[in-house]
Amino acid sequence: MEILVDRNGYEQFMNILDELRSTLENIASVGADVCRDAVGDGWHDNFAYEELMRDEKKISAKVQKMLVDKRYLKVVSEIKQNNDVINVGDVLKIEVIYDEDDIEVFEVRLTGKYLPDLESSIQEISLNSQMGKALYLKNIHNKITYKIHGEEVEIKVLEKNGNIVN
Repeated sequence: MEILVDRNGYEQFMNILDELRSTLENIASVGADVCRDAVGDGWHDNFAYEELMRDEKKISAKVQKMLVDKRYLKVVSEIKQNNDVINVGDVLKIEVIYDEDDIEVFEVRLTGKYLPDLESSIQEISLNSQMGKALYLKNIHNKITYKIHGEEVEIKVLEKNGNIVN
């Protein structure tokens, strides 16, 4: 189970992990203060303490997941082969064919980030998504397919980086 990221995606991953660890340290120090402020109260009577413990468990679970993910990170670099190969950073206009009567057109950017930017003006597609795996390093002229819930979906590349595909 590889998790593909580019150099920026790796840095993003490490920054998120560092932020979560820092947050855990802050929770520990705040937790000590909360306990000190409510000496004698049972833990079940101290709502601030209970909330901190819930937050700590959520963040700890995220950190544990990321530590597992870290073992599977694989840093990929942009491959300068030819213009017909889909690569990290490419902006594509694609036609997604679910059925002969169900076709959608999207403009997407293939990204090597650990977490795609959901606010980007162009929809980012992770290398690790079903669509990203189907597109990455494929020739734009070949038939590209992937499966969603057992159904095959076809992708036709209409444009790559603003150039119309013939």
